[in-house]
Amino acid sequence: NNVNVLFVSSAGYRAVCPTEPIKAQEGLNVTLQCGLDPRVNLLDYTSDWNRADLDGFVHVYRHRRDDPDPQLHLYRGRTTLVHEDLSRGVLTLLISSVQLSDAGPYRCFVPNLKAGCTMKLTVGERETASTPRPPLDPVTQPDHPDAENRNAVRAGIISTLFILPFFIIVMVVLAVRSRRTRKFKYKPAFLFSSV
Repeated sequence: NNVNVLFVSSAGYRAVCPTEPIKAQEGLNVTLQCGLDPRVNLLDYTSDWNRADLDGFVHVYRHRRDDPDPQLHLYRGRTTLVHEDLSRGVLTLLISSVQLSDAGPYRCFVPNLKAGCTMKLTVGERETASTPRPPLDPVTQPDHPDAENRNAVRAGIISTLFILPFFIIVMVVLAVRSRRTRKFKYKPAFLFSSV
């Protein structure tokens, strides 16, 4: 488990970040995480996420809530701080729909504890539809001997699911009609006789 300790505060807290770059793919979501050692409940502490190469904040948490006012415009609506992790001394930031411009050094910082560390995010380009990909399930390839059997079984199941309800409806209708005709056909004679 590679970790990077950037700053140890005078209070004895240190922030711990991964040393290996966090890898993300354009268009997908990514999670950045740093923790304090020793662990401390961070719910009542201000915490900031920023880019070391940009002026401004990626995400700010103050007064027990997220504060969007100082947030950089390019991150608006795309970041989520996981509040449940704060009680465990962990700052977990989710960035949705990662863009190539999101690549760079990210710093988590708890000002009151003077503890923070930096990690690097790398972003790879989105795979396009023209990029050849290996098949997800080689068994479903048409040239595989089991593929024909699987397709035949699927067709049988689907056919049964459509035919069975129709058959049940026809049987119910016939049973109701048969019951009605028997009711009128075999009425006892005493019902028609006059006394």
